[in-house]
Amino acid sequence: MRELRPSLSPRLLLALGALLLGIAWAPASAQDAGGAEAEAAVEVDTGATGGFVGSDAAGYALGPGDVVSVTVLLEPELTGKHRISEGGTIYMMFAERVKAAGLTTDELAQEITNRLRATYKRPVVQVTLDVEASSRHVAVSGAVEKPGSVTVPFGGSVASAVLMAGVTALSDLSQVRVTRAGQATMVIDMEGIRQGDGVTQALPARDGDLIHVPKLLSSDYSVFGMVMEPGTKPLDPELADRLDVLRALNSAGGVKEGANLAKATILRKNGQAETIDLHALLYEGDLTQNRPMYAGDSLVLQPADRITVAGEVTEPTSFPAPEPMELLAVLAQGKGLTLQADLKRAIVVRAEGSETVDLEPLWARGDVGANVMVQPGESVIVPRRDPAEVMVVGAVEKPGAVDLHLAKDQSVLRAVQTAVPKPTADLRRVMLQRAGATGPTLVDVKAITDEGNLQANLQTQSGDLVFVPEFKKVYAAGSFMVPGAHSLTDRMTALELVGVAGGFRDDALPAKMRLIRPAGGQAGAPGQALDFRRLEKGGPGANVQLAEGDILYVPSRDPNRRSWDDILWSAIGIINLFR
Repeated sequence: MRELRPSLSPRLLLALGALLLGIAWAPASAQDAGGAEAEAAVEVDTGATGGFVGSDAAGYALGPGDVVSVTVLLEPELTGKHRISEGGTIYMMFAERVKAAGLTTDELAQEITNRLRATYKRPVVQVTLDVEASSRHVAVSGAVEKPGSVTVPFGGSVASAVLMAGVTALSDLSQVRVTRAGQATMVIDMEGIRQGDGVTQALPARDGDLIHVPKLLSSDYSVFGMVMEPGTKPLDPELADRLDVLRALNSAGGVKEGANLAKATILRKNGQAETIDLHALLYEGDLTQNRPMYAGDSLVLQPADRITVAGEVTEPTSFPAPEPMELLAVLAQGKGLTLQADLKRAIVVRAEGSETVDLEPLWARGDVGANVMVQPGESVIVPRRDPAEVMVVGAVEKPGAVDLHLAKDQSVLRAVQTAVPKPTADLRRVMLQRAGATGPTLVDVKAITDEGNLQANLQTQSGDLVFVPEFKKVYAAGSFMVPGAHSLTDRMTALELVGVAGGFRDDALPAKMRLIRPAGGQAGAPGQALDFRRLEKGGPGANVQLAEGDILYVPSRDPNRRSWDDILWSAIGIINLFR
């Protein structure tokens, strides 16, 4: 404990006197200009209980990544800048760890003042926010131009981070995922960035945010109706950022005679429809009609007296239709639907706009109430369903997206088996992460396969992430043939680790083998002796199961190797620091 200062020390009186003199001699204009703001923003309390000086004009709540300048009057060793950690705290000498997140600068100054009173009699604390230094360091991954770390200026949003990383034509901005400590993963729709409409969910960026921009599940676009070569077209990566109506028409071989050019339609991936005037574009040079197109979009040219059925039908076609037809009859002209058809999002393109139709009641259950009428000149578009993709990463031979849509079994087990687990995969600790969930769900895949515990075999959903970890590590130290870290397999014993480590060197003393568990524990307490010869015969300790971080140590007969003991115990101390 530092020596407590007297009630009114000479240094404090001198500092206060200088402060008063400075105020008295300040130009009147300066006092007038800043007086009101200073009164609103600064509070000085030098009464018997100590005091604080803070800036709380905006009432801004501090958060992780913010940098605050802390000044303690007449105490330079306590004065400095502190970045608020991901846990929301700062560390100061004599105040120790102080919670800062959620407080204003005034409230933080008061909290530090309260802490310092245990050491200083009248601490005077000032806290200000260093705006320039309070940038946010986030990570942006996925379908962006420059994945990696991005520094977002103070006040920047998640959308700002995505724009700084670079949006591509294959960026699925409708499903951007944001993961931050202690919160459920958030899914944000940023599709408005493409159209210049901005983002409705302006989520402020936080230090340590993990932002993932998925790749569009479909990297194709479509041109349907009255064109020479209708159908789905692959999106050339070199043209991904320059695809427009004219290029789409050119890829489809041009326009057929009889097309209603004045009312062509662009169907966006999100279901919105835009009517464009191709006559003005092609014959009058109106380039405002040459709209940009993106992966997943469709361009539809309707005939004046025909009905078009296209998309995921067996035989896309355009046929004469002198009078209205039922939707089921139109689908029959296309010879039915493919297995890839998205029954929930069929579209009827009408003169006045597009209409989304759920085909499932009609096609799957025969509900004639959903059998809407289609007029001559209109089109029916059946889009391709989004693949039921599950991402499998970690200790697998084929990491990446697994499409389980057509599989009867869409479980975690099926996803892991499709990705082919590596020999080092720890199948007892497979984790299933679902968007919106507060945390991952643990799935014991080994129990499912070995014990038939089908209740643990959770069903996946599109967009799920399955992580297959590697086995945890145990360590063989001393006179082993292969010392070092080894994978901790299921129910591994000390005897098994000896085999994995290649057995003993010629200079080993197996009778003096020890099991060290740095974190302690009932089985294998630190330094427990395990005589290898007795283990082989099933003696005491033969069935002791190893735990993560366990160290099996075998000393050497060689006097020059005795330093292993010192090295080992130093290593145990280091391991304990990081557990």
